[in-house]
Order: sequence, then C-alpha cells, then structure tokens
Amino acid sequence: MRILILFDLPAQTSEQRRQVRYFRKLLLRDGFSMLQESVYVRTCTNFSAVQTHRRRVVSALPKEGHVLFLTLTEPQYAGIDALLGESPSALQPDDKLIVI
Repeated sequence: MRILILFDLPAQTSEQRRQVRYFRKLLLRDGFSMLQESVYVRTCTNFSAVQTHRRRVVSALPKEGHVLFLTLTEPQYAGIDALLGESPSALQPDDKLIVI
C-alpha cells in the first residue's frame, strides 16, 4: 500500500512558514519521500501501518490549510501516469507556460 499526502498550506507569516517546515520535517522523519513540493509518498505493508502513520500526520496538522491523506494499493499507484512537459528553464522568455 502507498500513502499519498497532498497539502496546500498558507505561508504568508513567519508562524505559518514555521508550521509548514515542521509539517514537512515530520513527514520526512516518518519515512515519507517528496514527489513534488507539496506531495509526499510512503510505502506501508498493511492497513494497520497506514493507521499508525495517519495518526502521526493528524497530530501534526497545521492550524490552517488543507491536507489530503490518500491510501492507494500498489496496482492503483502503478497506474499513475506522469505527464511531463518542457522544463520551465528550457522555455524562452517570450514563451507562455500554461499549467492545467
């Protein structure tokens, strides 16, 4: 099984930035790997392990923002398609980047 954590946390004030740093560090200490800036993934052997990590994440939730906790089976995770475009550094200054 895989756990996917997706989050959108505010970081306007120093306190909010501190909470975001704390949350990310907790995820890394708990065995999660960063897929993108606000998307982390971890492998678990069974549903009991998933619940243990869920309790840890819930205990560290920041006061504001959104956090999604998704549990996927290995076949579901293997079905994820990575749709990649050009790297932003490869674009010319006149080009426009549209993210959908």
